[in-house]
Amino acid sequence: MWCKKKTNSLPAFVIVFGHVLSGVGKGTIISSLGLDLKAHKLRVGAVKIDPYLNEDSGTMSPHEHGECYVLQDGTECDLDLGNYERFVGIDLCRANSITTGQIYREVLRRERAGDYLGKTVQVVPHITDHIRERILEAAEVEVVGGPDGELGKPDIVLIEVGGTVGDIESLPFLHALSHFESKTGASVCVISVGLVVKNNGELKTKPLQRSIADLNQNGIKPDVLCIRCDVPNKDFPQSLIEKISDSCNISPNSIVVSGKVRSIYDVPQLLYDQGLPEMVCRKLGLLWRGTLRPDWDGYRKILNYLDVQKILPLVKIAIVAKYTGTPDTYLSLTRALEHASFVCDLRIELTFVDAETLEVKNPPKLWENYDRILVPGGFGERGIVGKMVAIQQAREHNIPYLGICLGLQLFIIDHCRTVLGWEDANSTEFQMNTHHPVVQHVSEYQSVKDLGGTMRLGNQKMIVSKGSITYDAYSSYEEEKTNGDLHLMERHRHRYEVSAFFVQQGCGVANIKSKYPDHKLRITAYSDNSLHIPEIVEHDGHEWWAIGCQFHPEFISRNNKPHPLFVAFLKAKDI
Repeated sequence: MWCKKKTNSLPAFVIVFGHVLSGVGKGTIISSLGLDLKAHKLRVGAVKIDPYLNEDSGTMSPHEHGECYVLQDGTECDLDLGNYERFVGIDLCRANSITTGQIYREVLRRERAGDYLGKTVQVVPHITDHIRERILEAAEVEVVGGPDGELGKPDIVLIEVGGTVGDIESLPFLHALSHFESKTGASVCVISVGLVVKNNGELKTKPLQRSIADLNQNGIKPDVLCIRCDVPNKDFPQSLIEKISDSCNISPNSIVVSGKVRSIYDVPQLLYDQGLPEMVCRKLGLLWRGTLRPDWDGYRKILNYLDVQKILPLVKIAIVAKYTGTPDTYLSLTRALEHASFVCDLRIELTFVDAETLEVKNPPKLWENYDRILVPGGFGERGIVGKMVAIQQAREHNIPYLGICLGLQLFIIDHCRTVLGWEDANSTEFQMNTHHPVVQHVSEYQSVKDLGGTMRLGNQKMIVSKGSITYDAYSSYEEEKTNGDLHLMERHRHRYEVSAFFVQQGCGVANIKSKYPDHKLRITAYSDNSLHIPEIVEHDGHEWWAIGCQFHPEFISRNNKPHPLFVAFLKAKDI
């Protein structure tokens, strides 16, 4: 049981800082802690602070910043918010994503509007005050949880400060957060996540010590220290914990180790076993009572899967993509496929195939090495030919195919060229003067030329027709039906869509000279609005399982609730 000692209406706050280097695993630690806390019937909110000057992640290169995640209200943000949503099982919004660009833009807007009454506008107090204001705004966002599992204001808000302590762009945030408790009256627990570096076979603590000292100099002292390292917890010496405790002035009882594990899904259990949730809640005035175990029914199914996955049937999936430099580029996609494997009792092996490697005279034969082919979203013309080659191979060898966003658009272009005989069929993104524009710019944004914020974004309603592969995939998950059809909500991020030209002419029978006279595409889902945009197109036949969707199903897949399209994709053909 939990009991909250409240002195005001504010939730408690956990602030997490990273040390030594970026990408140390703060997002996984926060997400795992959030899962642990929610399992004890607490409502958990989350905030990601990104110190860069961009308004959001929408125009940042995937090679540089990883995946651009999309929230339900269309906010383009850092991939860590996807981690929070997947692990904790919550839906976040724009208030939960804070960047330096947003903070400065609003302060400057207020200055122009005369809100500061002629005062000199400065980092302190105007920028720092607005940072705290934005955090309190995020604390008002309702999330699922609590004893009743219903929507409500959070009991605890987890705040991740992006980057690394010592970064110059983080200084205003450090100053604002160092005064957060005194300025707001809220209960605060500070967690530092730092790397212990392995050098010449020895674990070195000096970088961590120096970084903690930097945090202290900014007026912030960690209540809990989470040590990241590249060795299993059992091999991390207790003597090193004592050394870190002495050098960083942190009790050894307030230090946890997050070492090498088989999967990120082991981290919640790892932290729970070391008492991290209890440490945090005692600091926040949430009293730990009794020895009740957390409500981990869904999470335990994942742990059970990990125990037996090595003996399960293997499915090899080729993800033919153009941003293959870092695994973070398609993080939500890989996680969504993992979620589906948990319920399908299948072991998956994912291989990212650089689309440009297929743009050769004798391209690799994907059908010989893979059981599934998936083409994800993307922008621009680079790699398009290679992705088309992958779709052609899937069609010619009946390999189950799933196309997401751009993968749907190329699926249609391939069909129109190969089956219908429209050799110049194309998207206007790649060829403006084509006689067969089967993909075009999104209708509602035809006149907009800026790149930022000009896409069809976030949750959009759609209707799935009964009697389709897609309907069968969704029907076991959804209950809202009208005249037999399914009314659903999916998240989007695209500038181009299936054109009215294709809707009117492209679903017909094959060209008389086609090698595939029986091939036909069927639009099985449309947007539930006046635009009537095609959302899902599937191959209309039994010999080839192939589906393309305009939205991004990976954005609403959760650890314990996989998206039905990925489940159907894995089950598409007997292994």
